[in-house]
Amino acid sequence: APINMQRLANGNTLVACFVGQKVIEIRPDGSTEWEITIKGGPVDVRRLDNGRTLVTLHQPDGRVVEIDRQGAVQWELKNLQMPMTAQRLENGHTLVAEYGGRVAEWSRNREILWQATGLQMPYSAERLSNGNTLISHQVGVRELDATGKVIWQKQIANVRHATRF
Repeated sequence: APINMQRLANGNTLVACFVGQKVIEIRPDGSTEWEITIKGGPVDVRRLDNGRTLVTLHQPDGRVVEIDRQGAVQWELKNLQMPMTAQRLENGHTLVAEYGGRVAEWSRNREILWQATGLQMPYSAERLSNGNTLISHQVGVRELDATGKVIWQKQIANVRHATRF
């Protein structure tokens, strides 16, 4: 049950498999480059610049983990409220959308540096190049500035992911 994917610069595709509890890297010819079993229901996966992989685990206790090629956890956030997506930011922090109603920017020391709360089931969050944050949640899409002020919003039910180009 693939639930999220990322096309890598080398042409491979990184896949989060929720039901299978796996993260798989697939070559363009369909063969497997890399595969790891990871408990917790992977719902989002992103290859980092350092070669490690950032995996969002939905269940049972809600975690975001950074794993190496062998699957060893090198960094993690625990006890999140059903995390849906995680993005490693250029400053090394991690932006996490939690289905429980929060989007937060976490430091490497696991401290919340910025957050938006009271959202209706956020599915995804993306930090934009202008510093704003684009959030998709159950009732639509909104863009927040660094102070949390709504800059733009569009009500559309159940948008799972939005990207600004």
